[in-house]
Amino acid sequence: MSRLIEVFSRRPVMGVFIALLISASVIALKSNAFLQAFELWVFDRYLPYRVQASSSPPIVLVTITETDIQRFGHPLDDATMAQALSKILHYKPAVIGVDIYRDLPSRGRPEFIQLLAEHSNIFLIEKRLGEQVLLPDDLLPVVVSGFSDLVPDHDGVIRRALLMYWDDQQQAHLSLAMSLALSWLNQAAIVQSADPDTAGGFRLGNTAISRFEQQHGGYARVDDGGYQLLMDYAYGNQSFEHITLSALFDEQAELSRLSNNIVILGSTSSSVQDSHETPFSAVDNAPRYGIEIHAHIVDQLVRSGQNLARAFRFISEWQEHLLIATLCLCGAFMGVYYRSIPQMTMTLMCWLAALFGLPFALFIYGLWLPVIGLSLAWLSSFFTGSIYCGYMENREKKMVMMLFGKYVTEKVAMDLWQKRDLFLHGGRPKPVKLTATILITDFKNFTTAVESMPPEQVLIWLNRYMSAMTEIIEAHGGMVEDYAGDGIKACFGVPLPRSEDEIIEDADNAAQCALAMGKKFVELNQSFTADEIKLNKLRLGICSGQVTAGSIGSDHRMSYTTIGDTVNVAARLENFDKEGFDQEQDAYRVLIDDSTKQMLSHRFNCQLMGEYYLKGRTKISKIYRIFNAQE
Repeated sequence: MSRLIEVFSRRPVMGVFIALLISASVIALKSNAFLQAFELWVFDRYLPYRVQASSSPPIVLVTITETDIQRFGHPLDDATMAQALSKILHYKPAVIGVDIYRDLPSRGRPEFIQLLAEHSNIFLIEKRLGEQVLLPDDLLPVVVSGFSDLVPDHDGVIRRALLMYWDDQQQAHLSLAMSLALSWLNQAAIVQSADPDTAGGFRLGNTAISRFEQQHGGYARVDDGGYQLLMDYAYGNQSFEHITLSALFDEQAELSRLSNNIVILGSTSSSVQDSHETPFSAVDNAPRYGIEIHAHIVDQLVRSGQNLARAFRFISEWQEHLLIATLCLCGAFMGVYYRSIPQMTMTLMCWLAALFGLPFALFIYGLWLPVIGLSLAWLSSFFTGSIYCGYMENREKKMVMMLFGKYVTEKVAMDLWQKRDLFLHGGRPKPVKLTATILITDFKNFTTAVESMPPEQVLIWLNRYMSAMTEIIEAHGGMVEDYAGDGIKACFGVPLPRSEDEIIEDADNAAQCALAMGKKFVELNQSFTADEIKLNKLRLGICSGQVTAGSIGSDHRMSYTTIGDTVNVAARLENFDKEGFDQEQDAYRVLIDDSTKQMLSHRFNCQLMGEYYLKGRTKISKIYRIFNAQE
């Protein structure tokens, strides 16, 4: 378990883990349509900026308003319909679409049938989805039909056009808009053909009509049956050219506009209930009528056939998943490694601008990316990584303060924390070899000196002594590594690796520190004597060289330590007591070996005491005593 915790405490491992977790979650949310409402909301806000129609489309609407209903009645009978179509035909339109059901015969039926038989460019409508409304038998031989069914999304907004539909007998049926567009394009020698690059796809002229699939863009799990097209509404929220039915009958409008154009006859009366929400409804809060939506579909198909439309394009599902995973990796690693609040804020602002700005720019040119899914992937990974980074920093800070906070100043401890990457690994100090100077102190015959004193009084004076010595060590740049009874172990040059000049400076600082501790001991010993505590002598040993520094203990109880021959030599120098060597009356003594002597500056007065075998060592050592620093 501890091994697993150590592995996951590594930032690269945690970054990958966060990226995998978030990417899987976002892909699941996207695939199960939990993000679809937000993606479509963004689509509706982006779409008005993509208006691309530069000229009026070849479409004219003949609208039946509320005033027309009051004049001609509802529904229009066959005689009135025949008269209206005759007036339109007088101006030689390219094709006419009638967006009014003619399933029930009424007054003037024979005249209406005869008119349809004489003009093959008139299209009536049927309803094919749900409760069907089909052409009656008397009209089937004389008219071409197209279905008028629209495909609303879950929020009731029309964003997709159903162009073709196959019934249970696999017979194909065209929509009214598709029939009108094909008729107009055929007259311009632009024909429909199979798309060789897409199975089951088709082209209008040289333009492939991209078939909508359920995972395209921000969609997921929608019905993509038949042949659907994502609408671009390139004519925007402008009104198509229109003439009211009354103006047509009274010839009060410029009816020549009908010539050679696509004419759609239908209702725009609020009482007929043929209004629908479009992406532009969110902009102007105005619904669009059925004939207007059919006109938008016709306009898009005509522009496609003329190679004037920038069709929507989409990335494949695996490309989408790869993009999500990539953004998760970027977000997770930035969150895991970024520590500076200004840096994180700037990164967040730049990425948010990129995550919304770049997809917007691509959308304008026809590529619809799932911006919410991509943004959620990066933001979730970034903030999860940041939270993890904060947790790790707090854990590492506690670790550093636990190991060093008691023995160094707060400023030094904070400096160590800022540089923690140099010596922390897996949430704890990593073993590292470095050159340091070790100072070890102890009293001679301390137990004998205090054996008659009450323990609590001994501790009071011992704490007083330790506090004074610790201040001196910290003032000289050292770190108290351990208190052992009346002894102190201090390190100079840990836990960070030092340069050659700094190593020499550490040895000088240790020597000055030892002498200062000796002088302070003399002062303290006077007060100790007054309280009937007679401390014989303070012994100090210093050695410079290679040590291995790291932590020992469990995650809950840990201490920082240095080990190695250098530490052993410092300990042996502290308690070295050859015959006659430690019989002087001086209150303290500082011993160093040759390695430390070579590093010290010339301002120290070092006296060679001789060459001796230190306990546990086979190699002879030169031992020096430092008496004071030369001013």
